[in-house]
Amino acid sequence: MPYKEVIKEEARADIAEAMSYYASKSSGLDTRFFNEVAATIKHILRNPFAFKKVYKNFRQTSVRKFPYVIFYEPEGNNVIIYSVFNTWQHPAKKISRVKK
Repeated sequence: MPYKEVIKEEARADIAEAMSYYASKSSGLDTRFFNEVAATIKHILRNPFAFKKVYKNFRQTSVRKFPYVIFYEPEGNNVIIYSVFNTWQHPAKKISRVKK
C-alpha cells in the first residue's frame, strides 16, 4: 500500500530552523541535512510500521549523520510527521505536540 506524507507545519519549521543553523556552520551542510531528512521520510513511507513506538501509536526513527529523529504517526494511507526533533532537546517536547 503506498503511503502519503503529511508534514505538519511545526515539523516544517523544525526543518527550516535546522537548515538555517547548518547553513551558518558550513557551506552545503544545510542541503546535506535536508537530503538526509528526505531520505529518512522516503524510508518511513516504504514501511511506516518498521520503527519503534515511543508513545501510543506514534513512532520515530533517526536521521542518518545528524542528531535528529522524525516523530510520526501512521494513519490510514497517510504518515503524519509531527516533528523533526533535535535529540539534544528534552524528549517530552516532541510528545507535547501530539497531546494538544
